[in-house]
Amino acid sequence: MSIKRLTSGVAGAISGSLLYASSVLAAETGLSGSQTNLTTIGTNAGLSDAQSSNLPTLIGNIINVILGVLGIVFVVLVVYGGIQYMLAQGDPKKVEHGVAIIRQAIIGLVITVAAYAISNFVIDALITATTV
Repeated sequence: MSIKRLTSGVAGAISGSLLYASSVLAAETGLSGSQTNLTTIGTNAGLSDAQSSNLPTLIGNIINVILGVLGIVFVVLVVYGGIQYMLAQGDPKKVEHGVAIIRQAIIGLVITVAAYAISNFVIDALITATTV
């Protein structure tokens, strides 16, 4: 049996089981139905905290990860701009380029931190409003 046939068989089995699970769980609709479906799939998959997670929390976690990665990117840009500034050796054009990178990275970092604070506030308000 070749690797290609084995891979095709495994992919077919996985997609078939997901199609079956989605067709069985498609009876419920709306956000409450999707929450029930996610909980059922999480429980069947053996995830330990599937009962305590809900859709707003999941979306909030995804947003926090994305904003965290953006924060890391902007900090790396500040360091890169600092290196460019130090390696300019007095050349006004290179100095201005390094300062511009630092300035833009700091603005991006401030926007990212503000977005993080706003998204945490909104997600917490949604979780509080939807929790009974």
